[in-house]
This record gives sequence, structure tokens and C-alpha cells, in this order.
Amino acid sequence: MAEPGSEESVEMRLARLERELAELRASKELRETSATGRFVRASVDLDGGAFSAKRPSVIKHLSEPPRRVPIAFRLAGLSWKWWEAFAVLMTLTTPLAVWLFWPSTLPIPFIVLLLGAAIFRSRSVGIRTSVLKWGKVATVTAVNTASVGTYFSGTTYNNIRLAQATGWTVERQWYSGPGHTTDIEYTVDGASGMMRMHGLPYTSGVIIASTKDPSKALCVSDFPYDLDVDSNGDWVSTVRPGLWLGACATVT
Repeated sequence: MAEPGSEESVEMRLARLERELAELRASKELRETSATGRFVRASVDLDGGAFSAKRPSVIKHLSEPPRRVPIAFRLAGLSWKWWEAFAVLMTLTTPLAVWLFWPSTLPIPFIVLLLGAAIFRSRSVGIRTSVLKWGKVATVTAVNTASVGTYFSGTTYNNIRLAQATGWTVERQWYSGPGHTTDIEYTVDGASGMMRMHGLPYTSGVIIASTKDPSKALCVSDFPYDLDVDSNGDWVSTVRPGLWLGACATVT
């Protein structure tokens, strides 16, 4: 029969082992949470792809720039963005106490918000139009991950519709998980440049860079519409109905 002292020692040892096992499990879960591709189960695969479905590669040949840009591509820039809804919400809630005492100041933040959104939209549409008109398929020379969001720092997404490209094919789905910042180096017509992507990790999406200004470049996933060409290599309007609804909502 075990002595009382030895029996107490065994119980203490079991308690210590259970505590250490719990700490190891917590540490393992933390590492998996911080690791790329393990933030949300099945959100990002081991190759960096957020969506596991593999699609056949598509080859498209562009005509020589400059080429015509469909008016629908320009109008699609009016489509409603998720960050605009967030900005409106913050504009309504953050200075609530100020508005209670000085209601006359209510229009000021909305005017500033509208001006900021208009400037941002104009710049975005201008860059897209320039890339579509003067762009060629660039050669990617280096891809570097600048940062990956975690629960504790960086950018994370919760049920946000994001796009990721494999070649010319773009897949858009609702996504929850870490935000990735990727630096992509490329060359076009002998000139080199670098672009920064935010959102999902870059895999193998086509990069189109302007031959007129090589510093302007976009991945095909950066466009809110699919890019397609006709038999001559000129752009064909492929704006989805949902984008037109978003544009109408923005205007109204």
C-alpha cells in the first residue's frame, strides 16, 4: 500500500503533466493560427491558393497597344465597394457624441467621405484604363510576401468577397482569413517595375503592365470584371449584372 506522501506526489505529477499537455496544445493551435494557409480551415491551400478548385490554364493573346477600352469597363468603376460601407458606418458611429450637441456638423464628414471616395475612384479608374489601353503581359521575376495578417496584428477578413487569379482565370468567393501583402517584381518591354498586392496571396495570376508607364501594373484579379479578348486581341465587355446593380446603387 502506497504511503500518503507518495500518493500525493503521484497526484501532483499527474496534475503537472496535464498542465504541460494543455500548454503544448495551446501553443500548437497558436502556431497553426499564425501559419499561412491555416487561419481558416480550407480557406488557403498549401500552394497559397485560397480556393482549392483547380482550373485549366487559359491562353489569351493581346493586340498591340494602344487598344480600345470598352466604356462598360470605365462605368464599372462606379460599383459599390465593401470598404465604402465600412467607412459610412464609421462616419455615422464614431462622432455620434459630437452630432448630439452640434447636429449642424452632420453633413461635414459625409462631404469629406464623398470627396475622398470620388478621388479614389477616379484614380483607380484612370490606372485601370491606362493599363488596359497600353498594357502588355509582364514577366514576373520575383514574388515576396511582405506581411501576413494574424489574430493579433495585420489585416484579417471576415466574410469579404475577394478574388484570386490563376493565369487569366479569376475566382471570386467569400473569404474569411488572413490578409496577405505581396510585392511582385516584373519586366515589360525591357523595363522593370514592382507592384504591391493586398488581399489573398499571389499565385500565378497574369500581370498586365503599361508600356507607356511601366510603374502602372495590375493583376487580372485587381479588376472587378473578367478580362476577355476577341479574335483580334481587343478587349470584350464582360461586366457582370451585379456590377451594374452596384453602380446604380452608388449613383442613387
